[in-house]
Amino acid sequence: MADMPKTVGRYEIEREIGRGAMGVVYQGLDPEIGRPVAVKLIHLDLLGGSHRAEYLSRFRTEIQAAGRCQHPNIVATYDVGQHEGNPFFVMEFVVGSPLGQMLPSGGGGLGLAGAVNVILQLLDALGCAHDLGVIHRDIKPSNLLLTPLGRLKVMDFGISRLSDARATMTGMVLGTPMYMSPEQLRGGEVDARSDLFATGAVFHELLFGRPPFSAKSVEEAMVKLLYDELTLPPPTPEAPAPVLAVLAKALAKPPEARFPTAQTMAAALREALATPTANGATIAPPPQSTLAPLGDPALLETIERRLAERIGPMASILIRRARPGASSVGVLCERLAAEIDSAEERRHFLADVRGLISGKARPGSPGGPPSLPLDAAAITQIEAELARYMGPMAKVLVKRALPGATTVAELRERLAGNFEQPAERTAFLTHPPTVRPPS
Repeated sequence: MADMPKTVGRYEIEREIGRGAMGVVYQGLDPEIGRPVAVKLIHLDLLGGSHRAEYLSRFRTEIQAAGRCQHPNIVATYDVGQHEGNPFFVMEFVVGSPLGQMLPSGGGGLGLAGAVNVILQLLDALGCAHDLGVIHRDIKPSNLLLTPLGRLKVMDFGISRLSDARATMTGMVLGTPMYMSPEQLRGGEVDARSDLFATGAVFHELLFGRPPFSAKSVEEAMVKLLYDELTLPPPTPEAPAPVLAVLAKALAKPPEARFPTAQTMAAALREALATPTANGATIAPPPQSTLAPLGDPALLETIERRLAERIGPMASILIRRARPGASSVGVLCERLAAEIDSAEERRHFLADVRGLISGKARPGSPGGPPSLPLDAAAITQIEAELARYMGPMAKVLVKRALPGATTVAELRERLAGNFEQPAERTAFLTHPPTVRPPS
């Protein structure tokens, strides 16, 4: 399998985009519907006879389980099959970068805002998978993609369990222990809490620029993970004490001392962000946003998405840097426009955000849909509109976005973050809701 195949199943192969211990990932095309896809072709060269048959059976079962995980933050699984005796599966092709590549090259993390934005999306994805009985088992930065709009996409659900099976059959050691839970490293029972430990390890790296039990060798890292006590840096504005308490609980060695579910960890993190610090200030950012308030939070979130369409995931970091001293949203946007290299794109961005600021495109403004109070009828209507784009996932997305939303405009703005295509997002945001007379 050294040469790149022209086709795998019915899928036309265009180029290699990744290679690892289990096999190769290609960018391809589904010729039936013209959809770009990612095709992962698994190497079974080291497996013989009975082991091969057992692995193939397990492969199909695990990929079917992973295929049930339909969520905006999970890379979708489309198909499964065999190519020249080796199994493959077909995934959503995501334009994005591995999370590890987003960390500053000189060391350091993403800061509190960037780290929380990623971790809350990751916990939302894990909550969906765990509710379906699917454990990831290999949460680490290389399995987490960030799209140009800042959307997190979790890869390889179900695949790490196959990696474990293949390692057992061949005597290989796969992966790195830096993000593994102690029970997984020992070969014990693994459940949702193991994924939450790994999430804590990723959170630690996003805050401080390194995993909690990093070392110079795999063996040293394993010893630290199993036997060393966790030592966290002292609190700082970018890693305040309430957030460090959440991190410490996620990284507890005994599984029973961790958060029981992804939902409870997310709730604890949001509560920590709302907890006043020693000087009485509230920690930023707010739980549903990567921005601290400067005017209308919903407007600022929309501006961030407009900027991300042009410069990618760095948008949230640039906004955080540009915000201090900005006397108005207009001044903030002028600073942000300077970060866009293309003069034409810079003009388009400024025209776009000036329209938002003046109220021409903002939900709830005189030029946009009125900001109606939420009731059951409004929620049903929004869910039906969202289903035109998202299908059956609309009901789940609305349920997750509802807590804390008080108006139709606010709920729409939260749901708009699930759209990848700007045109669809704009159409959803500007669709005028039915104005109902007061009862």
